[in-house]
This record gives sequence, structure tokens and C-alpha cells, in this order.
Amino acid sequence: MNFKPFLAYSASAGSGKTFALSVRYISLLFMGEVPSSILAATFTNKAASEMRQRVVEALRSLGDNEAFLDAVCSQTGLSREELFAKQPEVLARFLSGSSYIVTLDSFFSSILRSASLEIGLEPDFVTKEQGTQELEDYFLDEVQAGGLLSSLVKLAMDIEDKRFTKIFDLMQNLYKADPLLPQHTYAHGMLSQQVEVCEQLRLKMIDALVRTKAAARCIGQFETTHIKELFAKGLFAKESLAEHSWFTKIANEEIEGLFASLKMALSKWAKDREALVLNNLFSLYEAYRNATIASVKASGVLSFDDLTYFTYRLLHESLSKEFLYFKIDSKFKHILLDEFQDTSTLQFLLLKPLIDEIFSGKGQSEFKSFFYVGDTKQSLYRFRGGVEELFDKVAEHYGVTIEQMDTNYRSAKQIVEQVNRSFEGLMPQYVPQKSKKEAEVGYVEVLESEEPILEALRQAKRLLALGICLDDITFLVNTNKDGVALQEACHAKVSIPCCMLRVL
Repeated sequence: MNFKPFLAYSASAGSGKTFALSVRYISLLFMGEVPSSILAATFTNKAASEMRQRVVEALRSLGDNEAFLDAVCSQTGLSREELFAKQPEVLARFLSGSSYIVTLDSFFSSILRSASLEIGLEPDFVTKEQGTQELEDYFLDEVQAGGLLSSLVKLAMDIEDKRFTKIFDLMQNLYKADPLLPQHTYAHGMLSQQVEVCEQLRLKMIDALVRTKAAARCIGQFETTHIKELFAKGLFAKESLAEHSWFTKIANEEIEGLFASLKMALSKWAKDREALVLNNLFSLYEAYRNATIASVKASGVLSFDDLTYFTYRLLHESLSKEFLYFKIDSKFKHILLDEFQDTSTLQFLLLKPLIDEIFSGKGQSEFKSFFYVGDTKQSLYRFRGGVEELFDKVAEHYGVTIEQMDTNYRSAKQIVEQVNRSFEGLMPQYVPQKSKKEAEVGYVEVLESEEPILEALRQAKRLLALGICLDDITFLVNTNKDGVALQEACHAKVSIPCCMLRVL
């Protein structure tokens, strides 16, 4: 048997991630594990559906794919004959039992729905993204009710952006990371008194410079109208004023003493001001969070950020692991995670109690496993908090072995080599990809043009003239807008009757 309980695959595109995940899942079934004890999670409904279908098809026609069959034999230590003998029973058990081949969002949703009343949320909620107008109204009502309008104004001035949308965006970003935020009790002194201390020292410095007949440019360094302007002066980065070439000859003991005192006073002012800003910020954020909770409970509609927030609250504040397992009617002994580079820190924290449960029995007789795959070069869900650094950090924390899947079975050799050239030297510890032996066809050419649309059309015409089939030509663009422009140009300027357009 070649089954490694705690394993991760660093797998590039086209290297067989889905194949490896499916082999792992089916091997567990043939090793006697019930489907309800296995959590297999990915990021899209399409990927989850394809994996479920792949499992069913593989179990129904086990002998049709020699590579798949050999891989399952290797993982389980069972012979082909033993696999075929078990096949009907394993298929029946999978089809009749509860299985968890899901997206992370749907899994968290099922957890939340199973015990939402514990945190005052109705279980018939729906999950979808919606406009912000209603939430903005709730937020402003909460700000007004809490007497925080002055804090809102001060925060706008402190971040030097008076647009309400800027502050609202800031609140939303804090909400995405709510469980990771520090405790927001910031003690701060009397800022106005500290401003006065700095002002008195500034005037004394000017007086001392005047008495030493310092040059006007030296005195001008301290002739400021606002403490923020004084704090921003580069000369305060110096250990002593004499280090600044303008002051070398005049920096006597009195001036150096005043300079040191002023630096210390400005530092305290900055800390007090920061504490005040943070106090205002988190007071407003508390109002935003209360507004969000009120909006969710009133509408019964959760965004994906709401789903993460409420599930975290449920698991870490209101629900024991034993009660969770009772609610979802399952206790996971095996966890398989796809596209792990797209997992956010909060999503990992939601999964961590389940992963910890698996590792708590490490070294004991009970069979448990943890497996994940991903490609840190392509974190597509970074906009939702995907953190590719988790891939290595989790392996280090739990002692998971990382193995490389470095052969690309999908792309031509030239494309693989171009990818290697693009990442080598730029990505730390990059492992160059290999291509399969029969992948010699194809080519890569990098063109630079100030008119990319016209250049794309010229290349399309050239390929068609060489006899390349239209169905084999694909344009990859950055935005839908670029795609529409290119598609219109193909129809209008090149007379291509049909243009298959793929928009990334």
C-alpha cells in the first residue's frame, strides 16, 4: 500500500490535480471508509459537480482507465481482482449514503444553517451578493444612534478622504477580516495637551536658533503652521541635529537638547494621534458590524463575507465540535481540499477545528488523513482573501509532506517552457515544469505592440493563411471590455465568419 495519510501536492496546471484528488477519494472508499466520513471541498459548483460525476463514472467503469486503475491499486495495496470484487459494494455504498463533495461556501452554509438559531439567525437564509444601499442606511442609522457622527467626520479628516464611500469600503474590508482584528481598546492621552507641548518646544527651538544667528533656511525648518507638517520633516529621522549638514556648525548643547525633546514629544503625539484614530475607526466599525448583523437578520440575505463571519461566530462562540458533528450528522476522518492556494485565512480558521481533530489522533490506530492540492502560481480568489502562503505554512504547522507534480500533460512543450521562463527567477523556490514526451508540437511567440487589437487580427489572418483551423485559434484577454472590442474587430475588419472568443 502506497497511501500517505498526510500529504500535499504542489501541482501546476495540467499536471493531474483532479486525477490525484479523485484517486485519493476512491481509494478511501475501497479501503472501507464511508462517504460521510470524507470531506472533499473545492471552490466552484462546477468543480464539485465534476468531481462527483468523476467518482460515479470511475466506480461504474473502473476498468476503462488503466492509469486510474493502477493508481488506485498503488494507493490501496489491493490487486485489480480485489478492486473489481469490491466495486459493486463500494458503488452502492456511495450512491446510498451521504457524501460531502462540496464547495467551501456550501459547506460553511450547511454548518451555519444547521445551527443558525444558536446565534439568532433564521435557518431559511439565502446567500447572494447584493447592493450596498440598504446596508449604508443601516450603518448611518447606527452611527447616529451611537452619537458617532463626530467620529465619522474626524476619521474622514484623518484618512484625508471625505468621501463616505471610502470610509464604507474601509468598514467592509475590516469586516472581511473581523476574527483576525486585534482587541480595539486604545488608550490615548489628551492630544491637545501634547500638541501644546510640541508647540512650546518648537518656539524654544526657533528662539535658540535665532540667538545662534542660524541661517534663515535652518530657522525655516521649524516655522510650520501645523504639527503634522512639523512631524513630516525629514530632519527628525536623524539621531542628532548635527547630522544634518545645515546644522553641523550651530548645533550646540542647548539646541541638541531641544531637538531630542522635540523628537520625543512628536513621537508621543504621533502615538496618541494613532490611538485616537484607531479608537474612532473601531468605534465606527463596531457600528458597521451591528448594522450588518441587523441588515442580515432583517432581510435573511447573506453575502459570502456574511457567511464566513456568522459561521466563524457559530463555531468559535456558540457551538462545540460534538454538537457540530451531531448537527451535520457526520464526523470527518478524512479531509481533501482542492485549489488550496485560494483558501483564505478565515476559511482555514473555519476548517482548522476539523483538521485539528484529525491530527489529534495522529499516531493512534484509528485511520485518519489530510490531503490538499494546489498551485501557488494561480491564486484566482485573492480578491476574496485567498492566501497562497498558507500552502507551505499549513504543511509546516502540521508536518504534512509536500510532493511536486511537475509534469504538464495538457500543454505543448513550447508553452511549458515559456511558463518556466516567466516564473524562474521571479517566484521563490519555483520548480520548473516538465512536458510529456509527445508534446513537441506548437510554438510560443511574444509580440509587443502599441495596437494589440490590430496585432491580434494580423496574427489571426496569418494563422488562417497557413491553414490553421479557426476552432484552434483562441484569444485570451484581460477584461470583458477587451474581449468585446476584439470580437467586433474580427467581424468588421478581417471578415472571419465565426470567432470563438474566450474571456479570462
